[in-house]
Amino acid sequence: MFCDTNLIILVLIFINIFTLSESFIYAYDDEDLIEGEKCLTKNNEPGQCIEFLKCNFANKLYRAKRSSEITVCSLVGRIPFVCCPTYPKISNFSKPIKKSSFKFQKALCKNTKPIDRIENHVINGDKAKVAEFPFQVALGYGWRRSKKLEFNCGGSLIADDIVLTAAHCVNKKGAQPFMVRMGRTCLNLDDKHDRSTVQDIEIEKIRIHPKYSSKSKQNDIAIIKLVKPFIPSESIATICLSTSDADAPEDFTITGFGLTSIDFNERSDWLLRGTLSEYPFEKCKRKFENKGVRIADSQFCGFSDNGVDTCQGDSGGPVFYERKSEFYLHGITSYGFGCGSSYYPAVYTKVNSFLNWIEVEMTALE
Repeated sequence: MFCDTNLIILVLIFINIFTLSESFIYAYDDEDLIEGEKCLTKNNEPGQCIEFLKCNFANKLYRAKRSSEITVCSLVGRIPFVCCPTYPKISNFSKPIKKSSFKFQKALCKNTKPIDRIENHVINGDKAKVAEFPFQVALGYGWRRSKKLEFNCGGSLIADDIVLTAAHCVNKKGAQPFMVRMGRTCLNLDDKHDRSTVQDIEIEKIRIHPKYSSKSKQNDIAIIKLVKPFIPSESIATICLSTSDADAPEDFTITGFGLTSIDFNERSDWLLRGTLSEYPFEKCKRKFENKGVRIADSQFCGFSDNGVDTCQGDSGGPVFYERKSEFYLHGITSYGFGCGSSYYPAVYTKVNSFLNWIEVEMTALE
């Protein structure tokens, strides 16, 4: 049973942290935990019992008016000791959310109807129909005044001026994207088979997940804020955010403009699509552990028996499914060992693991 955190708030505000009442109901009923003992937070995160004032995480929760998330171990005299997480999950404490982002709520669609080398990775995919996936975008790299423009990553429109992509797509030194192309199933504007109106919009801000690791590729997610909203059309629209694994099917659709042949370095101007099945998580973890790579709970693995896979250039692009005529973004293309491997599945960032972070960033960017 957890402590009465409303009492914590009242006492801290009107009296003083050192005069906390001894009438607390603590996190551990059998006996109090003392300083230095291991504990679990309310989110089941491992931690250690330390003095409240020495736990930066608990202090931030209190200042952000989120005291209900603090787990109390015991009182020593009148000094509270709290369960301070060893590896706290990332939260943005700088600006407490008074009102959730309207755009974020809309994105939830609640109110709408070589093998040993890590590759940033649609091999063996089929051509998408014109305007079939209007939320797919391509990130443009190069110089604003230069005619040379390369589209090296993908992304997904989740609001009229917000793109969700992979952190490694926007974390490259000297190779930051400066614009986003949308509205085209074919990136070659001279292609007469795609007559959709293109919209190229420059990037205003980029927010990379603070726990992103370029080495492990964990927390491989980033938000791009555009300088202006897009103009809605048949070929440009947003995708919903998946909020639960329970809603997700076993098979997903992947799309991208990446390499179509790893051997000949051939890239597709036309958006390709493919189907992947989710690979058993524990089995995927064991395979990658043999390579010294840890797969986190915020990631998932995808695999296809016919060699369909994401590859270089598809990074940051969507992994999604359709339900009741709506598309739902379940994952972001992250990495894999090679492309189209018959042994190693590809690894994707699980979007619903980052909904809190996405909400905080979208609210701050409004």
